[in-house]
Order: sequence, then structure tokens, then C-alpha cells
Amino acid sequence: MFKTSIGYLLTVNTSETTQTLYYESDAMEDMSRHIYRQNEDQIDDDCDGLSPHNGDNNVDEEDPRVEELTSIKAIYPESRINLRKLEGSVEIPIIPINTIFLKLTDSQNKMEMESTKMSYFPSLILNFKLVDSYPFSDPPAFNLLSCWLPSATINDLKTQLINIFQELNDIIIFNFIDHINDKASDFFNLLSIEKDHKSEVYLVNDPNIFQKLKSFNEKKLIDEFNNKTLFCDICQDYFKGSEGSVINKCYHTFCDKCLFNFFFNEIKNGSIRNIHCPNYECNKTYVKNLNSVKNFLNTTNNQNANTNTNANELMTIKKFEENLFQIPISKDFLINLYNKIKVKCDLNKNYQKNIELDISNFNINQMIEKYLKLLKNDQLSIYASLFPNKIIECPFEDCKQRFIRIDIDDDLVICPHCNFAFCALCQHSWHGTTNSCRLSFEIDEDVIQNYLALYQEVRDLEDEFQNSLELKKQYDKKKIELTKVQYFYGRKRLKDALQKYSSEKIAEELFEKAIRDKSNKISRCPSCDLVVQKFEGCNKMKCPYCSTLFCNLCGTDITFGNPYYHFNTENTSSLCSGKLFDKDDQLAN
Repeated sequence: MFKTSIGYLLTVNTSETTQTLYYESDAMEDMSRHIYRQNEDQIDDDCDGLSPHNGDNNVDEEDPRVEELTSIKAIYPESRINLRKLEGSVEIPIIPINTIFLKLTDSQNKMEMESTKMSYFPSLILNFKLVDSYPFSDPPAFNLLSCWLPSATINDLKTQLINIFQELNDIIIFNFIDHINDKASDFFNLLSIEKDHKSEVYLVNDPNIFQKLKSFNEKKLIDEFNNKTLFCDICQDYFKGSEGSVINKCYHTFCDKCLFNFFFNEIKNGSIRNIHCPNYECNKTYVKNLNSVKNFLNTTNNQNANTNTNANELMTIKKFEENLFQIPISKDFLINLYNKIKVKCDLNKNYQKNIELDISNFNINQMIEKYLKLLKNDQLSIYASLFPNKIIECPFEDCKQRFIRIDIDDDLVICPHCNFAFCALCQHSWHGTTNSCRLSFEIDEDVIQNYLALYQEVRDLEDEFQNSLELKKQYDKKKIELTKVQYFYGRKRLKDALQKYSSEKIAEELFEKAIRDKSNKISRCPSCDLVVQKFEGCNKMKCPYCSTLFCNLCGTDITFGNPYYHFNTENTSSLCSGKLFDKDDQLAN
């Protein structure tokens, strides 16, 4: 799609007339090379290495072309001018007015593979030669070079430049440069496929072009940063950008020596939660995010929570994991910081006095390894405090690494570090599914009851929220809460536990019904709740477990005093009076 585009405007003298030829297409370029090879090669060769004029004794200083080139050199010192050959080259910066986002896409522009924010683009190169008939009759011979602008844009711009000369018919290079500068913002209008009032999106499907533009932008940003004078919030002093670093995520800047002392001292001391941007506001944000992560399970079921909270503000499982497992300061940043400090210490031995750690005995690899290990352990500890069933430690003696289980419903776990396969319940090597584990995963009854109620609540809201924004908010909130419970225990385990609970509940209800039916002669001990069935004898029962004496008819504890008085005919206050051996009568309900 993109390539270097070169257009040629050549003025040549023939035996009959002077002709101005402009070649726009690639096919015409070959023809121009064949007919005007000598003139073209001269322009290309000179433009490859133009330099200021030195000792041009044959230069006619009154020549308007020389005057024009001299003025160009004065106004654009970076330009390359050759007065003797009357030719030159000017770099014209292409600086977007609005933010430009560069996106690398597939050939159909459907899938985004990478993107970057652009502040600088490679300059447009104007190469020119002032021919003998310039400026009185013919325009200069010129070409435009760009490694990223489409051919159509380049060709359109060339046509505009020719039209400018034809209108003015005078010295024109300054007008060319001004026109290109004026049209620079239009380049992005031509390129933009997606657009809003603040930014433009430039789609590229050539990875090489994308990387060239990205690298160019990064280099220019580094150059811009290096030349700035900045203030360090740590040492409260000013420093040049070349002596400092930018925290990638927030773009706060600090001097290198302060960052080095701060980060690596914290790593050395094991204070992993201090390793983030030291800016005051960033520290508050870090603490806030850490607290929201640690309180993740309470964000939806907290009764004091605002019921008007938008569901989009509630932290999902995915967002929770993104927040928890982010790396606040990258490994590459720390390595680059170390390299900058080491170079400064090597070049200037006195610089070591600014560094609290001895650079000569500093092992960057060990320090980075310690940092990543501390960070991982801290993150897994937080995760385990919230989802203990998801974190597991490999039982293999030579490994002992902790990691997150992919599927909490599967008892088979394979360690990602050593590939040891083991049972999540008994922690022994995997025994297969046919050999049931001697341990089982139990879920408390209150959890099952709460899950069942929550599940039913979600189902009810799902049928009702279509026409109510308030119900939709409640549904989204309850749905996230339900997802958290499923993530904590596992969907399959909850389903199995629910089925088991339902079966046991049905069996329990049938059993209670059998107890209430006095014809079954079944009763419960009022002390230990043991179920006892009477086969023969009187209605004074003795619990075989706790030895409590109780009435088989009404279940009253008759341990203390005379147990038979409960059945005595003189005890008119007892409903069981006179029924010590009465097997047929039932208590009135």
C-alpha cells in the first residue's frame, strides 16, 4: 500500500523547443529514466549528499537563483544547498494538529493487531534543481520523497506545486515549502478512516511501515524529552530530561538517581507494595485499587452499598484479575534505569556518591528475579485470600510452586512449572477418575441455600428487567454476584452440591413426615435429636445415645423426677395421662 513515491518535473532543451515534462505514475518513471537518464541521475546523486557551498568561485551572486538558495539556507539552516550546482534539499516536518492514532490492521482493515499514539511523522523531503530557464519560463526540476504517504497524496501535492508556479511564474521554492506546510494537516484528512473531534485514526496494513513510523515517533519523543528541564518530586530539584525517566503508565517524570535509589532499595528490603510510581496522586490511586481488589467479594453483596451503582462500575472477574496481576513497574524499565546509572558511574566515578547502592557489586539479574518473585507471591496471596480454592501449590518436592487452577471443577491438576499431575483433593499423584479420592469437596449448606436464592433472584429479574432501567441495574448487580460465587466454588461443584442438597432435602422432608405419623412409632430424642423407633413396651423411652428419658407420644423430656408421673392418671395437666401402654390413641394435633 505504501512505498517511496518520487515524481519528476524535468525541464530539457530539444532542438525544436523547451519542454516541461511531469511524470506521475510508476510506468512513466521508467520512461523518464530512459529519456532523461543523465539529468535524473545528476539530480538523484546530488540529492543523496548535498552540502553547503565551499569556495564556489564561479557562483554568480547576482543570479536570482543563487539569491533564492542563499535565502533558503539562511531561513532553513538544516537544508542542504549546493550553490555551484544550483540545487538543494529541504526537510519539511509533518506535525499533526490533533492526536493521531496509528493502527496496524490486517489487509482487510478488520482486525487490529497493534496501535500507537503518534505525535511525530517522518518529514517530507523536497529535492529541487534550479534549471537554466528558471524562474522566467520553466519551473524547477523537483521531486518529493516520503516513506509513508500514499502515492495518490504525493501525486496530488505535486500537481498543486506545478499549478502554483504556473500562476506566479516567479521564484517559487519558498512558496513550495509554505504550501506543503499549509497542506500538512490535510495529509491526515486523506489518510483518516475513523475520526472524532479530538483524534484521528490512521490504518496501516504494512508491518514494516508501521514499525518505521512507530520507531520514528519514539525517537522524536525521546529527543524532545531529553531537551526539557523537569522537576523531580523526590529530591525537589530540577534536572534535564536526559538525566531522568518517564513512568510509562502515568507519564510522571523523576531523575534517574532518585528512581534508582527508591526502587532498588525497596526491592532489597522486600517492600513490594511500594514499587510503583512515587507520585503522591499515583500512590493514592494504587492504595485505592489495592483496597478495591482486596474487597472484591464485598463490592456487590455489601448491604451498605449504593443501590444506584451502575453495573459498569462494578468490578467483574476479568477486571479484578487485570487490576491484581498488572506489573506496576516493568522489568525493562528497571533494567534500562540500571544501565543508565551504570554508564554514568563508569564515566564519572564521583557519580557513585549519588547512588545509595554499590554499583560495582550490583547484580541486576538477581534484583529483577527477586522483584518478580516478590510481586508474584504478593499477588497470589491476595488472590488466595479471596479465592482459596483457585490457588494451589504443587506437591512435588523439587517444585512447590503456587499457581492458579484453570478449572476448579476438575480434580486433576497439572503444574504449569514442572508438569506434575496430581489430585487437587488428596495432593497425591493423579489416581484417575475411576479410583474415587478418599477426600471430597464439601460446600456448606448455608452457601447452597444462598446460591439457590441468588440464582432464583437472577432468573426472576431476567424475566422482568426488559422494561425497567432500575431492574436492569439490579439484574446486572446480582448477575456479577452470582458469577463470583460460581468462580469461588466452581459451576459444576455447585450444581452437584445443589442436586445432593435437593435430594437430601426431599429425603429429610419424607423422614420428618414419617416421624409426624405416630403410627410409625418414630420419635426424636429431645436432647440429642437422635431418631428412635419403638417396637414394644411402654411409651417411656430411653435414648440409646445420651440416656435421656422422654415420652414417645409427645417427645417431652421426663428425665428428672418420677418419669412415670407423666403418664399417671392423676396428672391431669399431661396430655399423655393414662397412656403409658396405650398404643392406639394418638395425641391431638
